[in-house]
Amino acid sequence: MDLDTEALIDTGFSGDIVVPVTEELKKSKPGAYATWTMADGSEVLAPIFLGSIRFPELDKDVAEMVGVTITVLGDLALIGQSILRRFTLTLDHGKQVILEP
Repeated sequence: MDLDTEALIDTGFSGDIVVPVTEELKKSKPGAYATWTMADGSEVLAPIFLGSIRFPELDKDVAEMVGVTITVLGDLALIGQSILRRFTLTLDHGKQVILEP
């Protein structure tokens, strides 16, 4: 299954990727479940899938990362620290995000 979407950067999220639940994901069997602690201290159990992420704007050699964990939770797509620490991230005063290998 392919999902083409924009995602927010969440520096407080230690995982790879979070995506909201879709009808297609509801029909798929997750590879595992994980317990996540939310910002308010509550804990939730969320399904996890193994997948890949692609950054089309980057050089072809580093544009795709395989073997990322995709957590299905909430209603926003997020990219977490586990992905971000593999790149140099520059936030240009709210105007643009620059991601470099």
